[in-house]
Amino acid sequence: MARNKLLHEHLRSEPLALLQQILHTQQEHLAAWCTSLRLLHSIPCKSFLLGKYHRMTFDIAVCPSFSMCVAILFHLNGDILHAWTQRSLATDPLIGEAEAALMALSKVSNLKLSSLLFQDD
Repeated sequence: MARNKLLHEHLRSEPLALLQQILHTQQEHLAAWCTSLRLLHSIPCKSFLLGKYHRMTFDIAVCPSFSMCVAILFHLNGDILHAWTQRSLATDPLIGEAEAALMALSKVSNLKLSSLLFQDD
């Protein structure tokens, strides 16, 4: 997150200060997860069997002047079946995620799969 803030908000930071900020953020996250793990519990869901679905994942890499969309289709056993990339003019991460989702859906729709798990970060 610190790197993204530096990149997208055009902030400058000294390496030592950046390292201290990263370590501080890590400690905050660890403390938050330690308390929230007690609140989390698993919910059984018998109708959702991961082994029966192809899996499509997508993401966006945002640069100051353009973005790159990627979509990857995984076989039932976890092997990569297809991977696609596409350059985008989006510089906003939210718009980029939407474009990556659209690209992933358009690519996989041509394959006419009967079962697909579609996921994003």
